[in-house]
Amino acid sequence: YKIKNKMVLCISNHTPIKNFEDIIKAAQYVDATFVIGGSETDYTQKCKKLAKELKVDKKIIWAGYMDKEQKINALADCDLFVLSSIRESLGMSLIEAMAQGKPVISTNRGGIPEVVPDKFCLYEPGDFKTFSSKINEILKNRALSSKIAKKGREKAKNYLFENVAKKYVR
Repeated sequence: YKIKNKMVLCISNHTPIKNFEDIIKAAQYVDATFVIGGSETDYTQKCKKLAKELKVDKKIIWAGYMDKEQKINALADCDLFVLSSIRESLGMSLIEAMAQGKPVISTNRGGIPEVVPDKFCLYEPGDFKTFSSKINEILKNRALSSKIAKKGREKAKNYLFENVAKKYVR
């Protein structure tokens, strides 16, 4: 997409539970390009309409379905991975981003607090101002971004198949 400024990535199913509204509203306060991957649905159209109403539609790229290689490339290129779900059991996409050494920010729902590397990475769904503030802090503060990315990469190792299998057998 030839993105010249900072890139914030979200790869997820396009359903209302994923709460893209928080990403769209946060985009008003963040100088970055937001890339949202995943197959488009009726919900996507609703979100595109909101982005246009808030005049942030030019800051959001709806990338559509991403195969494994495209996901890996998008993760390699992004500066931050976000997940704005209202409900989430584990957040595999967060673990994938952390394994790639990317800082993450997500909601404090379901199993996500167990997955993220630091409490800084969490926000309350609907609180898009706190969400945007945390995004800005990660994008502007290299030391914080590196710290969270490093902690995330280490934490992601807990979710490697062989480690999970050992714990399960025990």
